[in-house]
Amino acid sequence: MHSWLATLTGIDLSTLPAGADLRLVWTNAPQSWHVFLVIGGVAALVLFVVQLYRYEIGRQSRGIRWVLAGLRITVVMMLAAIYLGPALTFTHQRVLHPVVVLLRDKSQSMLQRDVYPDDALAEQAAEVAGMEAAQYRQAPPTRSELLQMAWNRREGRALERLEQRGRLRVMDFAGEVELVETRAARTADNAPGGELPLEALPEVIADGQATDVYQALTEALAQRLVSAVVLATDGQHTNRDRSRDALVALAQQAGNQGVPILVIGAGDPNRPRNLEVSEVFADAQAWKDEPFEIQTVLRAQGFAGATVRLELVERVLATGGDNASVERVVETRERKLTAGMVQQRESFTHVVNTVGRFGYYVRAVPLAGELTTEDNQPPAPVEVKVIDEQARVLLVAGTPTWEYRAVRQLLDREKSVNLSCWLQSLDTDRAQEGNTVIQELPHTEADLFQYDVVLLFDPNPQEFDEAWVELLKQFVDEHAGGCFYMAGPLYAGELLSLPRTAGMQDVLPVRLGDVSAMEVASLLESNQQQWPLAVVASNLDQPLMRMFSDRSKTADVWRQFPGIYWSFPVGNATPTARVLIEHSDPALRRFRGARPLLVTGNYGAGRTVFMGFNGSWRWRELGENAEYFNRFWLQTTRYLIEGRSVEGKRRGMIETDQFRYEVGDRIGMTAVLKNEQFEPLAAEQVTATLRISGQEDQQLVLRAVPNQPGRYVGTVVARNSGRHILAVELDPGSQDQPQIETTWTVTLPTIETEQTWLNKPLLRELADAS
Repeated sequence: MHSWLATLTGIDLSTLPAGADLRLVWTNAPQSWHVFLVIGGVAALVLFVVQLYRYEIGRQSRGIRWVLAGLRITVVMMLAAIYLGPALTFTHQRVLHPVVVLLRDKSQSMLQRDVYPDDALAEQAAEVAGMEAAQYRQAPPTRSELLQMAWNRREGRALERLEQRGRLRVMDFAGEVELVETRAARTADNAPGGELPLEALPEVIADGQATDVYQALTEALAQRLVSAVVLATDGQHTNRDRSRDALVALAQQAGNQGVPILVIGAGDPNRPRNLEVSEVFADAQAWKDEPFEIQTVLRAQGFAGATVRLELVERVLATGGDNASVERVVETRERKLTAGMVQQRESFTHVVNTVGRFGYYVRAVPLAGELTTEDNQPPAPVEVKVIDEQARVLLVAGTPTWEYRAVRQLLDREKSVNLSCWLQSLDTDRAQEGNTVIQELPHTEADLFQYDVVLLFDPNPQEFDEAWVELLKQFVDEHAGGCFYMAGPLYAGELLSLPRTAGMQDVLPVRLGDVSAMEVASLLESNQQQWPLAVVASNLDQPLMRMFSDRSKTADVWRQFPGIYWSFPVGNATPTARVLIEHSDPALRRFRGARPLLVTGNYGAGRTVFMGFNGSWRWRELGENAEYFNRFWLQTTRYLIEGRSVEGKRRGMIETDQFRYEVGDRIGMTAVLKNEQFEPLAAEQVTATLRISGQEDQQLVLRAVPNQPGRYVGTVVARNSGRHILAVELDPGSQDQPQIETTWTVTLPTIETEQTWLNKPLLRELADAS
């Protein structure tokens, strides 16, 4: 009958779900006493039809009366049926099992192998691994491997019990969350007798570079019909944008929804005893037979009172990578580790008597009971290029001030510098000073661009024109030349305000404003009082300021320096500049803000330094043989020189946005390249060679930047740790074969290795809150 009704009403039974129960129901069927009311109404209508039948006796034939009565009865029944609301319905039953979400931590901290000094913890871990505690400590599995053993053990039946509670949704997380698989619930229907083969969980690949527990829980709670969340992790949440309080609030929200968070902690809750040499720093360039500094950061935990031996190791670097066979310990020292020590900086001073590329790292001799000895030295050495080539320096001065005489004498003796001087007030019949004597001020690209640094000591603007200022700007901006400008009371105001030389303001790392008005205002200032130097403490590590590796010793020395009498009135430093010394006059600070006296910055590709005072020659009275004066000026000159690579320096430069990366980081590279005529290279692309320690060379393409002649960019993803060298050969096949290059270091991610112990308090708080 139902099939007939379905056909009558146009319903296709094939579209109904399998096993559906088709029924005819009355949607307006009366209930209780309404049934009698409906029956009475129908009976009344039937009685009315009977009365009509009797009325028509004698008026109609018997056959017609029966036909009319039948039609009337049919209409009454149809009206009654319409009133009762007939409907053809089907019902289909489907069982929706709840979802249990298993979150598995796949961050790199899950590769940690816990030894468990606590015997009880070691025995528990060994039981899960199916071995004795002593055997476990000799070869402990990683945390992810131990969890895998726990899930797949038939004896514990942990995985089976989860499947019996509902559909099991397995999700792995690190910085992001990914769905691994979904399993049907283990029920009597699909497991007769309760026995179903236990399928092992897929293996966890612990390669994540972060641990975002908040994101993992958020996505787990967003699953439809979720009834419980099982969180297997070491609890080291590394997303600093989501605090501990945010995690607890999320767990409380889960509890309000009736979704418990069941925690399985992996790892040793005790903070490990460990010694780590995490970083090594050194200038990228040093000079043969001259001392340079190598610094490292030593981190220690749990070894209070112990003495550690540190070794400075020198490694000769080949062109294509590290030459591990040529390695030697050049210095050894011992340090006693104090209680509560977190980290300290160690500094080594070293001298190399040959040119070449060298790698340096500091190695800590392992102590008994360390968590791991793999971090007792950094993953890659810091590279230092030792050179014997002299840097060309041009010193231009308006008059033979004490500053000019002292600095000229210092640089004239410096073996790493080839000095040329241009004293503007010198008589024309007298020869200029310096290692290389010049006959005139350089006015062409060929003459000026052969220098690495230009030092301007209050120069007289009468010898400069707009073309020379533009040439100097091009020297700094496009050729990475260094420029030092010392303002003086004689010519600074005129040089920086004349229309033909005012372009010098663009090069300086300070903002001047209306120079003429500022000079008039400065006439009201007294130059009779000596003002101490206000050194900016946060910038004491800047190469110009560093007197010792210890910042406190450096600060003590700078406090002894003589003060200043005169200074040039400037507004403030440019946004990207670093102010090293400020004026200590409280009146200047109150009305105009602290006046910058010594500022470093960049103009295009080159480094710049502004000194807004004179009188540094009086620093010679400090230390033995003017050691602090000499150190300051040599460091300043070398700081400007190092902004330009010595090899291939006049043909361009390559830069990366930083010097140290982690595996997985994207490295951006920018090259500014010139042809033989020092004009921007016109090629649409250039090929660079990337050399990685222990790897085959890679060819990378740097593409030209539209509307920026000579500028090329490219990117590469850091795949391997170690030292990286990127080189561009400008004229392949030529005799000189000039090559531009840069270096950087790639290390393993550190965010996952800084805190590796089990964060038991956080995990317990999450479980309790839910």
